[in-house]
Amino acid sequence: MSNHHVFGYASLIHEGIRNSLNLTGKAEIVEELPGVQRVWDPQIPGSKRARLNLKADKYAHTNGVVLQVDEAELRLLDGLNKGYARVHLEDHIHGKDNHPTFQRRGMSSTVWIYLPNGNMNPTNQGTAEPGKSAAAPDPNPIVQTYVDQVVIGALRLGGPHFAYHFVDATKGWHHPWVNNRTQSIPGAGEVDAVLERIVGKEFRKRTNLKS
Repeated sequence: MSNHHVFGYASLIHEGIRNSLNLTGKAEIVEELPGVQRVWDPQIPGSKRARLNLKADKYAHTNGVVLQVDEAELRLLDGLNKGYARVHLEDHIHGKDNHPTFQRRGMSSTVWIYLPNGNMNPTNQGTAEPGKSAAAPDPNPIVQTYVDQVVIGALRLGGPHFAYHFVDATKGWHHPWVNNRTQSIPGAGEVDAVLERIVGKEFRKRTNLKS
């Protein structure tokens, strides 16, 4: 049996994504992982769109999924997550070992996460010389097709309550948001209902992609 597990907080929540990668290990819902905050990060190097990231926050919690993976699957994920580093989850949060999901499955020291640059510091802080203000680069937008992917994944994994929690536990919806959904997709109405309920103000301010 594999002694590796990966905590998925974005695309890996979607069963279709996991199946497309032939990740066949058991997926277990994590309702609340303490000590981390999921955020939209508009300036991840090498990306042209905002991506989901994590930052350490002892007052926050994040939901997601824990996947059991073998060595070959772990190497596959390493290759796919360009610009991300695989790190031990326990190195970045407090209380993981006492969390019932990890404790019950004996996951101590075996849960991995993929983070941009290998840390939980959002990359949209900007840098500047001492005494000078940083000129922040233009942020990459949140794109609707990515939102669709993760929210549908949350709905299929844990139902509406899990999806509401997923959206509500994600910060940064104020960033520029482009509606690039060019055709109807299965589940679009459900996604829109979740977004309207939790982040309705930002959802209604999306910019439609010009055809």
